[in-house]
Amino acid sequence: ELDQQQQGEEQHGEELGEGRSRHIRNYKATIGVLLRSGAAPSIARMPTATEGDRLSRGMVLTEYATVLSELSEVVMSAINAALAPQRDHSMLLARLLPLAPHHDGAHPHPSPSNMAFGPHEAEAIAWKIGAFLHEPFAAAAAIDEYLIGDSQLRRRVRAAVGHFVKTAATR
Repeated sequence: ELDQQQQGEEQHGEELGEGRSRHIRNYKATIGVLLRSGAAPSIARMPTATEGDRLSRGMVLTEYATVLSELSEVVMSAINAALAPQRDHSMLLARLLPLAPHHDGAHPHPSPSNMAFGPHEAEAIAWKIGAFLHEPFAAAAAIDEYLIGDSQLRRRVRAAVGHFVKTAATR
């Protein structure tokens, strides 16, 4: 009879634990959505009077760190998506440029010969040609997918990513 009572108490405790875990998961998900939509936590204004306040504050700060950590991965994939077409075409052009026939000399042209490039000249020329093919809108779309709402964080990240993509593509 004592064993049955202990099993009943353990089962009741597990049910409470599951409910509490589900509540915490929902709370964390809500915090994550709020942070991604621009609700930046003001650490100085968060109450710390009670143990519950301190636990809530710690959870918000932990989720904020998670959102910022995920943001770096989102930014890198956005930049890669924006520069992928340029990178792909540039690599192809760098291989093909030395094989392109051209004519040196006056009319009548001598027989065509392969173009001669110095070290890394073909890659540099191909990158400049490929600069017309980058897709800055792909980067903005990836950022907009992660950071929702019109927040200062989203505007700043979009501006920084746009500047980086433009600079990387054209230099």
